[in-house]
Amino acid sequence: MTPPSFYQALVLMNTAVPINERVPLDVFDVVISHLQDVDALRSCALVCGSWNSLTRPYLFRGVVCRPAVPSRTFKNLLAFLSTLPHSGSLLRSVTIDGRTRNRAIPRPELSVEVIAQVLAQLPKIARITVRAMRLTFPVPEVGLIPCPSPHTSRSVEMLTIQDCTILQGAIPLRRFLSYLGRIDTLVIKAVLVESMEHPAELPSVEVQIRSVFVSAVTASGDVRVLRNLFHGFSFSSSSPLTVSLAPRTGLLERIALNDILSPFKLVQTLSVNVLSLSGSLNWIIEDQRRYPPLRHTDVPKEWASADLSSKFPSIHTLVLYSTTTSSIHRESATLLYAAILANNWRLLSNAPTSLRHIELRFQRYGPHSRATIEELRAIKELQPSLVRWEAVDAGTLARFPELDSFSCVLCDGGFMEQWGPIEGLSATPPSVFSRQTEFDDYVVFLKDVLPRLQDEGRLHFRMSDV
Repeated sequence: MTPPSFYQALVLMNTAVPINERVPLDVFDVVISHLQDVDALRSCALVCGSWNSLTRPYLFRGVVCRPAVPSRTFKNLLAFLSTLPHSGSLLRSVTIDGRTRNRAIPRPELSVEVIAQVLAQLPKIARITVRAMRLTFPVPEVGLIPCPSPHTSRSVEMLTIQDCTILQGAIPLRRFLSYLGRIDTLVIKAVLVESMEHPAELPSVEVQIRSVFVSAVTASGDVRVLRNLFHGFSFSSSSPLTVSLAPRTGLLERIALNDILSPFKLVQTLSVNVLSLSGSLNWIIEDQRRYPPLRHTDVPKEWASADLSSKFPSIHTLVLYSTTTSSIHRESATLLYAAILANNWRLLSNAPTSLRHIELRFQRYGPHSRATIEELRAIKELQPSLVRWEAVDAGTLARFPELDSFSCVLCDGGFMEQWGPIEGLSATPPSVFSRQTEFDDYVVFLKDVLPRLQDEGRLHFRMSDV
């Protein structure tokens, strides 16, 4: 028998050693950290003891609690975590979801005190989501408004309250926020606030909020109750505040938006997505072949809240969105994009002239197509025209003499994060083009339609991080 060569012996020696001993664990840690699928993480945890230790922080970084499901309550969650060593310290996000498979079951009612007590046992939680719940707070006496709890130092990256009903007016939300010392991002989306008469003076809530996102928040009766959601909050003057809005078309919702935002005075960055004011979300996500083509009469001619940015004279950055889709094509697509451009220009036309930075984010649903670029370019050919790219180009320079930059943020794939969840849709469909190709296509187009901003050195481009 011929003895193995040196190379063959080396191969035999290497294959005899387990891969987890030949490759540094740090390499596996980097790979596992990119896994989002729970089943894949579970499989990794079963490979060996070393991989189990690496996988555990990612497998238990997020949990979902369902108070309406008998085996998924807070009590079940805490009991399960108590059986796992150090699992409580590994958790980074928790979702409290009131949905069940049986839609006939009413949404569960839950006190914010109970939520706070559970979160106190999970000190490492950085992201909190409350969805499809009826939030309440036990008031001991009729007419007595409870004072917020003492200021705490607990910080969270994100608090999301979505698709919820807040009972007893502003009290539950204010009480919930009083348990937190700092919130990097507060998201309130698709929330109904029950009307309730509040006293003239509500106790102050001391919490540092860096960014607020508001969309589709209404009241069940008198919309003035919405003014109390953030009235009297002690916002830090040293921390810049960002307000992000995704207004809907309903008149009541737009009126409510003004009431909600009235306490926010020191806003430095205002972000507005006018998509829902410019057309139906169905035009973005559905195949339009079974619908008649869009016409000029299908899109709003004006927006009653276009002066929204003038309510914030302190802003120095205005962020706008231009949304494209692969669901509609040719003239129908151009008409929708023209309506979005027109509403964006209405905002710009009413923004403080001291504005220093403008950011236009090109967000898409569906794969990138070069036909989309031509549909955007065709806005100038629409008859009758709404607003053309030339008007934005020249008007921006004329209105904002102190403008430092007009930044176009390209390849934004965060449509679902901003407008979802949408039933039946889980993610933005992928594109056959690379992000770099998409980026380059838009750079060529925007330099062509915004030549004055380009010549003045104000036009800049960067890749979106989502």
